[in-house]
Amino acid sequence: LLQEKRKLVWKMAFRVIRQRKEARRNAKINEIFEERDLGNIDKITPDQLEDIFRIYEVDLDEEDVQSITDSSGFINKEDFFRLAKDKKLVDFDERKEKDESPKKEWVPAETSSQSKSGRHLCCCRGSVSPGPGPDRVELAFRRMDKNKDGFLTWEEFNKNTGHLSPEQAKRIFRSCDLDGDHRITDGVQ
Repeated sequence: LLQEKRKLVWKMAFRVIRQRKEARRNAKINEIFEERDLGNIDKITPDQLEDIFRIYEVDLDEEDVQSITDSSGFINKEDFFRLAKDKKLVDFDERKEKDESPKKEWVPAETSSQSKSGRHLCCCRGSVSPGPGPDRVELAFRRMDKNKDGFLTWEEFNKNTGHLSPEQAKRIFRSCDLDGDHRITDGVQ
């Protein structure tokens, strides 16, 4: 039962992260469009579109531009939005490190519910894959494990939880650190 609760918490956390990331991306795309829509007509020119993609260093084919340009020579907001999402104009997957002075590193406290027995995928005991191949939790773990050492440190985990409050991120990390070694393991070790 505890295993299932932890698995559910992990999946819910990723759902929240994904939803917040999508909302942030959508707001940024909308902001980009509105900055260029000087006449507030919900349309921009192909030149403005090309300028946007050049600034954000995203490749744009002439065919893409022509396919969403209407007969009056403009691009409406919906078409811009769809193209921006398809081409990943605003991509938050690769978060850039902030140049900040080092802060005291937070290390999650051990809890009495943590197990000292072996390694498990994230916060779940045993295999969480219903069949052959990795499941979504394992794929997310692999994506977050940048140095591919089979562990997620607080730093690796925290880089991928920018849309969670610090308290939520700490709570999830603590619940997934089953053996109390201040890192989440993938269960393959």
